[in-house]
Amino acid sequence: MIERIWRGRATLENAPKYQKHVTEVVFPELPKISGFLGARLLRREVAGGIEFLAVTSWESLDAIRGFAGDKVETAIVEPAARAVLSEFDEFATHYEVAYQKYPDDEELAEQSLQDLKGTKSLSEVRRDLGLDR
Repeated sequence: MIERIWRGRATLENAPKYQKHVTEVVFPELPKISGFLGARLLRREVAGGIEFLAVTSWESLDAIRGFAGDKVETAIVEPAARAVLSEFDEFATHYEVAYQKYPDDEELAEQSLQDLKGTKSLSEVRRDLGLDR
């Protein structure tokens, strides 16, 4: 599996416009490309605006070629994105995934049970807040 990472920045005013564009226009089109596995948009506040990292997951570099063409290192930045970004990388970086672990359904269920063991019932919360009189 290959992760494709690209970075861009937007002003505080334009950040919601970029986020809307990439999550409502670009990312929904990616599943149509053979070998696409998933996408995430990361953001953080930086001096003067918001920095974004677009991280897409692919089966292989050949799959990425279905998106980016033969020059996979070249960033694909649509005109609508260029219009609202204050700066962006003209390149994308690719990493082979060396290890990945996400909790499976059984692990998530066990964690939920552990979390619930420490919770109070609604009547206990009401009592503690003095709402039961």
